[in-house]
Amino acid sequence: MSSTYPSAADLETILPYLPIDQQINIKYMQASEPEDIVSLINRKVDLIKSDMEKDSRTYIDMSEDQISAFLVAGFNRSGISADHDSTRSGHVDIVVRHPQTGFEWYAEAKIWGGVTYIAGGFDQLFTRYCSNNPAWKHGAIIIYYKLPSPMSGVRTKWKTELTDSQVVDCPLDGDSSFISQHSKIASGTPYNIRHTFISLHYD
Repeated sequence: MSSTYPSAADLETILPYLPIDQQINIKYMQASEPEDIVSLINRKVDLIKSDMEKDSRTYIDMSEDQISAFLVAGFNRSGISADHDSTRSGHVDIVVRHPQTGFEWYAEAKIWGGVTYIAGGFDQLFTRYCSNNPAWKHGAIIIYYKLPSPMSGVRTKWKTELTDSQVVDCPLDGDSSFISQHSKIASGTPYNIRHTFISLHYD
């Protein structure tokens, strides 16, 4: 291994022995294709989600903006640049920008308040924020769930509201997430939205 900086081959050799968070960061820095970048962002979301769910009492009384600020801080602390409430044809809750390619991933985050309320966030993301750049095919809805009733019920309820799109299972997390597939209104190019529920109930 180089005494100054490890080569790509060096990194491939040591990668399996590093903590999962560091593995994602290294792969993220090396990624150049949007599909690979988005997959790594989603894996990072799932790691941060797991940490948040382990300490739900911290978030139970927080507002949407406060919780989203913690999620963004989780990205930044782990070495992936993210912003909260950035301006992109409106105020996007979460923006992650890949520094090597300039690719951007947008997420709208809501506390569960029923399907009509979540639909408002969906409309913001899909009709205002998503870029017409054909290479930008992915965004996310993140739903903070604080109620004592089973999360699976409202997840199914929200999924059935997306009647105008094709809904598929998320390959990374089929229990808390699913993906809806759409065509961008202005360009007709595909846009995939990952819907992720984060359970933050605390009694």
